[in-house]
Amino acid sequence: MSKFLITIFSIVLGISLIYSISQNFSYHEKNQVLNKQVRTLSHKNKKLMQEKRNTGGRENQAFLDAFFTYKNGEDRYQAVNPLLTKNGLADAFPSGDMKQSTVQSTLLETDSFFLKGEEEVSYLNLLKLETSFNDQKNVYHMVLQTTLNQDKKITHIQVIATY
Repeated sequence: MSKFLITIFSIVLGISLIYSISQNFSYHEKNQVLNKQVRTLSHKNKKLMQEKRNTGGRENQAFLDAFFTYKNGEDRYQAVNPLLTKNGLADAFPSGDMKQSTVQSTLLETDSFFLKGEEEVSYLNLLKLETSFNDQKNVYHMVLQTTLNQDKKITHIQVIATY
């Protein structure tokens, strides 16, 4: 009886060992496939980031930083003026009052997505802002569309939503 139990135990142990090894190989193969996918996506992301830089991404970010981070209206106007066309300037300051603001603002977070056209590049920018007026601070989010021309200057600005 004891030889029988030892034989059964050995068979069960062998089957368990074979099953464990096959599972290990399966996990290893899946891991290799996932690593390859990660490398491929990383490469694609690098290409997209390079394309973003080549299609005005730096200029878009520079505008967002300058337009939403300022201590007063004069600083804001001086910072964004070189980045805008006349049309962009009209969109940015529709009231024409470019320098008299007492509001302060800080751009906290930015996430930008672009769509390249034949002559322009449009960005959909998801922004998180902090503004203060009379020492009262508010944090809010904004979806802002910006359009850059071939000279990589902002030609159009449109607020899509704030929340």
